[in-house]
This record gives sequence, structure tokens and C-alpha cells, in this order.
Amino acid sequence: MPPQLNSAGVASAETNTDVEPPPVSDASTQSESREILPWAPFVRVPTNWGPDIALGACILVITWLLTWPSPVVHFDTWVRRFFITNQNDQIHDFAYLITYLGSGRFIAPLVLLAAIWLALRHGSVRPMLLYTLCYLPLGLILGLKHIFGRMLSHRPYILHDVTAGQPGAVLFEYYGTATAYPSGHAANSIVWYACLIMLVGHYLPKRVRLLILIAPPTLMFLAQNYVGQHWLSDVPAGIIFGLLIMRGIKRVPWAEVPLGPLASLEPVTPATMIKITALIGGLLFAATLADLHGVIVGTIVMAIGVGWLFNRHFRVTRKKQ
Repeated sequence: MPPQLNSAGVASAETNTDVEPPPVSDASTQSESREILPWAPFVRVPTNWGPDIALGACILVITWLLTWPSPVVHFDTWVRRFFITNQNDQIHDFAYLITYLGSGRFIAPLVLLAAIWLALRHGSVRPMLLYTLCYLPLGLILGLKHIFGRMLSHRPYILHDVTAGQPGAVLFEYYGTATAYPSGHAANSIVWYACLIMLVGHYLPKRVRLLILIAPPTLMFLAQNYVGQHWLSDVPAGIIFGLLIMRGIKRVPWAEVPLGPLASLEPVTPATMIKITALIGGLLFAATLADLHGVIVGTIVMAIGVGWLFNRHFRVTRKKQ
């Protein structure tokens, strides 16, 4: 229908109902919906530093009490000997399986799958950044194990009376593989499951979230002491370290923090995700190696990752110019 003309021969403002808007393609619709779904973690940001100070004080007190044959050291030894002489094979095997809940080799790949899914779903590298920042502080705990030098408790035949000058359940003895304090499995049971909730907590009911947060460290405390993987005080120390790590991570504004060169990875594509996953997998593999070999492999993987990232960043920057 041609537009109506007024007396001056000018087209009127009457709406032309015969003209239809151009159809919107499925690709553009998906692109727009992708842009309006930014990723943000499921998190309640800590606003009070009081709990952090209290947790730090607890670590200092526990560590000090383990530097000499204190009542805590004697109690650790008594608990270990009690479970040595009161073992049930079926319960021991079940408890040993439970300890895998705190194994980085078990839980870290599962959390990685959730981070990959979210990164592809939102086209954002931020879930992978959160995952990586949860992983790195756990490496510091491995360093602390070697610094504190507390003998392992799972070899009954090398247990000694806790007296001054003898190897025992005290720090800085460096007797055998002295990496007992703090418990890395206990720290994992806090950090990785809290990271999982930050990633997928939006999709889980409250009861499931509470179960995921509470059950692993509780079971880890019971199982590790029954099996004898650690002295009693190693486990709460690991839990406290895990809580301190996660309270720090929760304070990061993950949805707004500047990405810097990482911005060149967005929007994340499957091809990019394969490369990112390969690099993170290399770091996870390095953690399974002996100390020096792990450091060497981890350093090589990080060097490759940094080189690839900055090369991509420079290429993307040149294209924009």
C-alpha cells in the first residue's frame, strides 16, 4: 500500500502496516542471548575480618603446641596408637575409600569439568580463572609441609615415645618423609568443594550445597584419623588453612575483576578451551610427581601457558588496530 500524501504532497506519518521488520537469524539471537548472560559465582562475600584473624590465631597456637612435646603432641600419639590397636578391616577399607574425597587427583578433575562447562556456556574465561586461583594456594600447603617437617603417622613401626631429642610427632624433626603437617587432603576437602559451590551453586538447592560443604571435611577428619594417614592435629590445621584460602578467594570480585591479557581469550570457543584445559591438566599432572620433578614440569607448563597467552594477546591487539 503506497503512503498517503497530504495536500502538500508530503508522506503522512501514518504507520505502514504492510511493511514487516526483517527476520532475526537464529545465530544473531544466540549471540545476543550469549552477551546478556555474564557469569558470576555463587558466593556470599565475607565482610568481617574477625573470623580470618581468629583462624590465623588458631593456626599459630596449634603450630606452637607442636614444636615441643606438649599435651597436644602426646594426645596425637595416644590417638594414633589407639587406632593401631583397635582396627577393623572392613571399616579400615571403607575409611580409606572415604579419604579419596580429599584427594586432589579425584576431586580436582571433577571441579574442572564444571568450570569448563560454565566457561563454554557463558563464553567467559572467568570460571577457569577461579578454578586456577583455587588450585595455586594449595601448592603453598605442600611447601609448608616440607618446612614444618613433621613425620608421617601411617608407619606404626617408626613411632617413638614423644620425648625431647627423639623423632616423634613434633615439628621440625624431618624424620623420613616428614610432610604430615598440615593435612593436604583436609585443605582439599574445603577448597575444592567450596570452589564447586561457587561454580554451580546457582543450580543446587540449599540442602545439597550444605551437604557438599560440610560432609567432605567431616568425613575426612574421621577417616584420616582411623586409617592413620595423619596425626589428629594435622587435619583441623588443614581445614583451617582451607577456610583461610577460600575466604580470601571469595573476596575477589570475579564477575568484574579486570582480565588483562586474558580478555583476548573471550569469547571462549571450544578450540580455546581445549588449550586451556591442556595447560591446567599439565599443572595437575605436575602435582602428582615427586617434588623436584613436579616443580620442573609445573614451571615448563606455566612458561608455555604464559607464552601462548601473550602471543594471542598481541595478535588480537594488532587485529583491532
